[in-house]
Amino acid sequence: MNFLSAFTNPVSAFKATGVDKHSGNYALKLKTVYLNNNPAPNALHDSIGYVFTGKVVISPPSLKLGVPYTGRPEKLEFWAKYLPTDTNDMGGVSTTLLKWNGTSSDTIAFGDQKSVPQ
Repeated sequence: MNFLSAFTNPVSAFKATGVDKHSGNYALKLKTVYLNNNPAPNALHDSIGYVFTGKVVISPPSLKLGVPYTGRPEKLEFWAKYLPTDTNDMGGVSTTLLKWNGTSSDTIAFGDQKSVPQ
């Protein structure tokens, strides 16, 4: 949601280092922020931390989710550390794999995981 800083909002996505990364050279640190100026109130909550692959269309505000990929990986794996800030906090991840069939996209696989504090 760093693109929202163009609308005078705080930044929520950072490069994680040290103990916050699991392995490799880079990791994402995502922080929940309050949107001071929500450019798409019907699509975005006022308190959010969000990241995606794709691109942002500024006018009219919209998201073009995903990137073309021609590889055929055997598995998709990720690591997450979730630290809720209060009992109303919720974290999650969602992944959708699509295949272009020439006129539209077919869903090949979908998965999501949500974590809600007790």
